[in-house]
Amino acid sequence: MKKTVLISAVLLMFSSIFLSLSFAQQEEEQIRYYQMEPLDDSLFIQIQEALFIDPPDPKAEIIVDLRDANNQTISIKSALYPMLALPAEMRARIITYPF
Repeated sequence: MKKTVLISAVLLMFSSIFLSLSFAQQEEEQIRYYQMEPLDDSLFIQIQEALFIDPPDPKAEIIVDLRDANNQTISIKSALYPMLALPAEMRARIITYPF
């Protein structure tokens, strides 16, 4: 009797641990508003060239706002630009940047 209760308790404990681990690995909320860090200077320059910013500054502050699907913007040196002003490939690189 004691042996079955002990085995049941151990099985219950292990199943609860595995269940809690599976919940902990759920996908986190996607990042929709972020400041790009100048890790890839060439991307910073390409973005500014595509938006006709002259001269391009590889250390410029670039903030991406993807919170509103109808109004996705990119802010460079406090000037606001629509994401649709950039080529599709560049938009994809910017959207996947924080990942």
